[in-house]
Amino acid sequence: MRTLILGVGNPLRGDDAIGSEIAKELIKLGWDNVIDAESAPENFLLKVLEKRPERVILIDACDFSGKAGEFRLFKKEEWARISHASFSTHTLPLSLFMSLLEKGCGCEVYLLGIQVKQLDFASEMSPDLLEAKKKIIDFLLNLLGESRTEK
Repeated sequence: MRTLILGVGNPLRGDDAIGSEIAKELIKLGWDNVIDAESAPENFLLKVLEKRPERVILIDACDFSGKAGEFRLFKKEEWARISHASFSTHTLPLSLFMSLLEKGCGCEVYLLGIQVKQLDFASEMSPDLLEAKKKIIDFLLNLLGESRTEK
């Protein structure tokens, strides 16, 4: 299954950068089906559609009342439950963007949500999320059947 990873996050808002940081790390590992969309995933809609993925995993900071650094893979049926809690640092609501992806490419769309601790402007990522970053990358590598070693 062709899977595209789309990392989302604002590098100026502490833990909100986590999706973008994970995408950057996967790109360093040699993955070519990864996009670092930072805080404007809607700007990459056409690029995603051109790649014609069968599955998209969007990685972003969320608040689902978990422990800082905890992550969960949410299916479409669960988007509505967390969409109100997703941090709105994006110009287009993520639930709408995800629906556009699903309709535009006919693919499965998932949200890998990561529970944040702090979103202060111009702050560093919290230690909880820095520690979770490796676990999330290992989870993705395992999910997609890749090894942790660089290509």
